[in-house]
Amino acid sequence: MRTAITGGLVLDGGSFTPLTVHLADGTVTGTDTTPPGPDETAVDAAGTYLVPGLIDAHYHLVSRSSTDPTPRDLTESVLEGVRNAGDTLASGVTTVRGCGCRTIAVHSVRAAIRDGLVSGPDSVTAGRNPTSSAAPPHWRNVVADGPDALRAAVRSQVEAGAQWVKLILAHAESPTRWDEVTVFLSDEEIAAAVDEAHRLGVLVGAHCEGWEVAERAVRLGLDSLDHAPLLSDRAVAGMADRAMTYTPRLWAFSDDSGVDLDALDDAGRERVHAWREEHRRSLRRALAAGVPIAAGSDAASTLTGPGVLANELVALVAAGLRPGQALTAATSTGAALIGRAGDLGRIAPGFQADLVALASDPLTDIRAVRSPVWVRQRGLLRFTAGHGLLTPHRRVDADAAQAADADVVARW
Repeated sequence: MRTAITGGLVLDGGSFTPLTVHLADGTVTGTDTTPPGPDETAVDAAGTYLVPGLIDAHYHLVSRSSTDPTPRDLTESVLEGVRNAGDTLASGVTTVRGCGCRTIAVHSVRAAIRDGLVSGPDSVTAGRNPTSSAAPPHWRNVVADGPDALRAAVRSQVEAGAQWVKLILAHAESPTRWDEVTVFLSDEEIAAAVDEAHRLGVLVGAHCEGWEVAERAVRLGLDSLDHAPLLSDRAVAGMADRAMTYTPRLWAFSDDSGVDLDALDDAGRERVHAWREEHRRSLRRALAAGVPIAAGSDAASTLTGPGVLANELVALVAAGLRPGQALTAATSTGAALIGRAGDLGRIAPGFQADLVALASDPLTDIRAVRSPVWVRQRGLLRFTAGHGLLTPHRRVDADAAQAADADVVARW
């Protein structure tokens, strides 16, 4: 099916331009000023601002990662994942970078979305997160002590379906002392994990906290850092040199960290506010140094709902990014982070036809991203403000399903 979207203002080179967007087979085939052709279905987008489908670079497609996964946990987490995925797609997020959970069921949810069994954003998933026995139980996804064990942990996750690897490097146990962290992995263990991931052809990122931990992560060759609320000048210089992507997760980690400020004394509240502001300063250091910044919500079972990525974009702008830079963080930079810079994150010929229509100009007020008029994923209409989330765009091939069932029966 060929479609021509007319009348809208299209984000093109950092500004909005009146263009016709031509789509075919899930791809943008052209952006120009020509009217729809005789073989195209015309879609009137007059009065809207068209932006690429948003990319959430820190998302938990399946969560409940702080408990040992019982059968009930597994079932409920998958059901939560399906529900949250639909909400996320309806908010204009068409792709997510899944940052891990305690179960490889996340890869099955990813496949169900890909195959059109459920509605949700396309997903690039990390699977379970390697760390060491030095981590407390609620941080342990894959426990590995020593360089050889870290290599084996990375291999196990890639073999299970992980498309990238996320390490858990360190964590600050107190919300009032972000500079006091427990380090979980040694330099030798981190280096071994990075080398093994790169040998297998996948990128490696990390949950990172602490001044020194961030500097070590940069020196040891990771591809990206998530959270990292304390970045020194040395760290951001190294990140810029290596083109390491920074996903600060600012809203969830600072603006809405879940800390009960009323339970703290005055000194504790002052320290929390001070550390939150240091996180924003770290972001500004990275921005000034030219570090690629991606937008991530950290959406999970306890931090969900439509529009959480929009909250992050608002927080990024409040911290110092221009609205256009925030949109770039949620589109082309996110695409580059998952290895899709050549076909995702822009409205341009040859790029995947993920588009979001907004009612007002996000370059004037980034809060415009909170209310999509409609969302297209791979060219197909997936959400409209008037009708909500539409049904999945593919249906199960009944013959293939029966064949698969027969194969299972035969093997048993």
